[in-house]
Amino acid sequence: MNGIDPIEFGRVLARLDDQDRQIAEMRKDIKSLLAMANKGKGSLLTLTSIGAIVGAVLTEIARHLIFNGK
Repeated sequence: MNGIDPIEFGRVLARLDDQDRQIAEMRKDIKSLLAMANKGKGSLLTLTSIGAIVGAVLTEIARHLIFNGK
């Protein structure tokens, strides 16, 4: 029966530690991306609302000036 090679076991543990560190970094990056996406969603809603208001105002101005209130 083969025993566990301590050198190879140490290498495996080192790789696991490195992978744990990489996963922790990826979690942090994903959280920051999620925060940026949520900010972008709010910006999109604001810009859409402003666009709708400006469009309504321009429509009313054009209706009164061009079509004489019809």
